[in-house]
Amino acid sequence: MFLRVILIFLLLPLAVLAEELPKPQSEMISDFANVLSNSDEDKLRGLLAEIKADTGVEIVVVTMDRISNYGGWGQTVESYATVLFDAWDIGDAQKDDGILILVATGLKEMRIELGAGYSWAYNSRAKDVIETTILPRFRAGQTARGILEGVAATRERVVQPHIEGQNIGLDDHWGTILVIGVGLVILFLAARAVWIIYRTCPNCGDLGLSRWNEVTDHATSFSSGQGITHLNCVYCDYQEDRAYTISRRSDRRSGFSSGSGGGSSGGGSGRGASGKW
Repeated sequence: MFLRVILIFLLLPLAVLAEELPKPQSEMISDFANVLSNSDEDKLRGLLAEIKADTGVEIVVVTMDRISNYGGWGQTVESYATVLFDAWDIGDAQKDDGILILVATGLKEMRIELGAGYSWAYNSRAKDVIETTILPRFRAGQTARGILEGVAATRERVVQPHIEGQNIGLDDHWGTILVIGVGLVILFLAARAVWIIYRTCPNCGDLGLSRWNEVTDHATSFSSGQGITHLNCVYCDYQEDRAYTISRRSDRRSGFSSGSGGGSSGGGSGRGASGKW
């Protein structure tokens, strides 16, 4: 009996994780949190339909109190948005240009999830929509208005530039990129000069200390590695071997890639932006 209780206790989290994701309430809007009045929902549906008709881009709006109540137990808003995007096949199968706007009112968190068809440069555009348009309305208690204005802003700042083929990664920030690039070059040259000047031998004090690194044990994603730094002075007989540790390799995932529009590859990509209020 005691063993059975322990087994149930251990398996309970797995049962929660296995909870199915919700089915969409409609093609474009799933207001599980009931934050939209009938009038608001009609306006939003009309706006979403207009965007899809004019641009071909499908935007889906979802509200929830907490994602844990809808199959998202133990997940972040970001990971859950990607999973939901894939499960619901949001966007065109070939273009991967769908957009999910997820609002978790109980957590006071939200996410604009972009399909894989958008370049990573559009993350900043999505973040701008959240910070300047949606969150100010949410903080003022105007959730429905924030969603409506956020959808309109998403069309203007994300969808329209995307379908027009604008290279926003350079066009929006060319001056900043140029300044940063020049600064990095100057910083590199300065660091190289300092490195050469101050490579002195600790024994004789002359600028003749050479060194090279030897990797004796390569790092993996599961364990750190080891190496030896060999020091040698060309002016005296100073020699030294110093052991050092190589950090574990970080194998980062770029997001889920299955799903999206009728079974093509692509779908939720981890692209987009999040916000809290």
